[in-house]
Amino acid sequence: MRCLIEDVWSDPTLLAEGVSSIMVPAFAPDGSVQVLQAYAANYGPNFSGVDLTDGFGYCPAQVFHIDQENGYHVAWVQSEAPGPYSVRYRYSVDAGKTWGPEVKLSNAASVPDGLFLRSVFDRQGRLHLMWGGNNGDAFLRVWAKQTGWGDTVPVGQYGIHQIADVAIDKRDLLHTVENNAFGQLLYFQQLKGESWGVRGVGPASGSNLDGSAIALDAQDGRHIAWERDQDIFYAYIPVGQ
Repeated sequence: MRCLIEDVWSDPTLLAEGVSSIMVPAFAPDGSVQVLQAYAANYGPNFSGVDLTDGFGYCPAQVFHIDQENGYHVAWVQSEAPGPYSVRYRYSVDAGKTWGPEVKLSNAASVPDGLFLRSVFDRQGRLHLMWGGNNGDAFLRVWAKQTGWGDTVPVGQYGIHQIADVAIDKRDLLHTVENNAFGQLLYFQQLKGESWGVRGVGPASGSNLDGSAIALDAQDGRHIAWERDQDIFYAYIPVGQ
């Protein structure tokens, strides 16, 4: 891994060697980099040699965050063979030395599609976790240290195929880009509470809508990029639009 610090790239840092796994890095408050690994055997999240799923099932999606109080947060999607996928979560208060019990965050009304899980912390220290449902919905749950996990909130039913990326603005409201089953790139903006606005971004043509990303600048202007049919596209949405 390399980091860009004041327009200068750091020297390469070796995060792991000789392993077949997915690497999910996170920055601790002291600036160190911690790594969650998902080994190819089942892609279950593994931190410092501890399998957080206790060896259960197949886990195609993982997220890892460290909060400002050095709490470690890991969420993942795992199989429920022979049943549907589910979203699971574990929390560590001692920098990953021990982990709290596994919590199931999805239910029969919010079954994930199994592939896409996205998360972001806001300025109040709350963790926002989103996933795409197997019926074309998207869902959101928010964690706060004082209250734990809030209720599941449906974002909307737009035939969503994947939640590609998520960002948060200065008001702690979410902005996401999501690909649907019809080849459309949708931009969702959290307006207030459980209210959301949605609009299409770019032309709804071309059969191969691949990676897409969103970033917010210092004024909360929205920068969106995506790949379609091996071309890269960009859109800018100013504040207030």
